[in-house]
Amino acid sequence: MVRRLVLAGLLLALVTCSLLLLAVRHLDGNLNRIPGVFDDLSDRPAPSSAAAGALDILIVATDLESEAGDASAAKEDGREADRVDDLMLFHIDSQRRTAAVISIPADTLVETSSHGMNTVGSAYSRGGARLAVESVERLTQVRVDHLAVIDWARFGALVDAVGGITVTVPATVRDPASGATWKRGRHLLDGTEAVSYIRQRDGLPRGDLDRVARQHAVLREVMEDTLHQEMRKQPWMLYGFLDTVSLHLGVDEGWSTAEMIGLVLSMRNFRSAMISYVTMPVAEGDRSATGSGARVLPHEDSRALWHAVGEDRLGAWVAQNPQILTP
Repeated sequence: MVRRLVLAGLLLALVTCSLLLLAVRHLDGNLNRIPGVFDDLSDRPAPSSAAAGALDILIVATDLESEAGDASAAKEDGREADRVDDLMLFHIDSQRRTAAVISIPADTLVETSSHGMNTVGSAYSRGGARLAVESVERLTQVRVDHLAVIDWARFGALVDAVGGITVTVPATVRDPASGATWKRGRHLLDGTEAVSYIRQRDGLPRGDLDRVARQHAVLREVMEDTLHQEMRKQPWMLYGFLDTVSLHLGVDEGWSTAEMIGLVLSMRNFRSAMISYVTMPVAEGDRSATGSGARVLPHEDSRALWHAVGEDRLGAWVAQNPQILTP
């Protein structure tokens, strides 16, 4: 009897391990791997001993209709620069107790190694993922550990995967480009509607800063639904969501699927309230430098923000500077 129980336990363990292996291979096959992201990068910020174990992931959010994370979609002549909508640094602290999504306005000026003074958003379009990482590291002096690229056009699939989201529009606004009108109040959005909501550029009181706030609102809702209790209790629900994410994600080739799954498991006790949403402070830039009035420069307050990230003290710094949080 005991022998049968032992054999049954071993068989169950073998089946479980086999299923896990198949799941990992399936997710790995879904991902688009971006080669050469960190090859021969020079003058990189040194990793801080105080931040050992912390993780900083650069998320490039594009507006491409091509496959998400397809680095070949970037144009060397820069004509696709306006297609990079947002850059976000996702900082996860070493203790896995807090995290933050820090948006870097794409029109922020930065000195690049191969294209001179230009916007941080155009770096991806001009030089691909590698130049995007280099430019963000120069701008922030924070060492980037990994890169992820997602197309906002495909983000709707993630919204649908969690059953839709609810957002609150603070004031009625009209989108001149699409003709859509967003009335004040709460709205239940499906994936298509969520993409339309975060794509609006014109007609917002603060322009791109309001657009970033919308993106944060949508991301917050998706993360809240992803981290809710039922999904944590039901592995197949979580796997289904990860399956959808992996289909629409490009990552650096050095980031293994096993490492990503390990990260997810290390954050299994996370709650949405543990994630902060921040926009890097900016000031109006020199219009004559680029011939455009849309360019901005990092505000001096941004130095303290990035220093806190580099030293893995962001949670404490945000607690002392709550005004920087996206409401």
